[in-house]
Amino acid sequence: MPLKSCRKAVRVLIVVASCASSALWAAAPTTPPPPDSNALKLDQTIQGLKDEVLQFNRDATALEQDSLYPPYTRTNVFLGVRFGNLIVKQFSVSFDGGEAQKYDFEDVESLALLQNKNLRRVMSVNLAPGPHKIHASFTAQFADAKADAPPLTGNLDANFDKNYNNTDLQLMLVRTGFLAPPSLALEKTRSAR
Repeated sequence: MPLKSCRKAVRVLIVVASCASSALWAAAPTTPPPPDSNALKLDQTIQGLKDEVLQFNRDATALEQDSLYPPYTRTNVFLGVRFGNLIVKQFSVSFDGGEAQKYDFEDVESLALLQNKNLRRVMSVNLAPGPHKIHASFTAQFADAKADAPPLTGNLDANFDKNYNNTDLQLMLVRTGFLAPPSLALEKTRSAR
């Protein structure tokens, strides 16, 4: 038998043998070994420790927030979009004529604002109880706008009263009419009791 024919025959035998062993392997019933009771206890202990670490982290984060922003001075600012396809690019807020804090939005974050009227907390600040003035501004673009279209901008100046509880300010990008440009509105001021 020539060498070339032998090689071909060997290749065919290897292919047939591997197919047969694969078929036998697939047909063989695979029953997992019974769980080791020590391994099961160890796994439950590890899972319990993970749960305790997560709870500790939640408690530590809450404690840190309470120390950085005590409830009697804490003021949270939220932003929302109340009409479709407006992509927020930048948002800034200042209180009582102070320095503005700016927040740049990624496209993914802007799209998330459009889902189910979501709100995005953009900042937490400490403000003394009493009357305050807020100045907010935004830069946005419609999702279907041409690339060379100028950005949409607007601002809001409003007064609000901060009491001795945690206060949430909800600023909304709204439209007052079908052809009206987007504008900011202080939609809700809520104090936790």
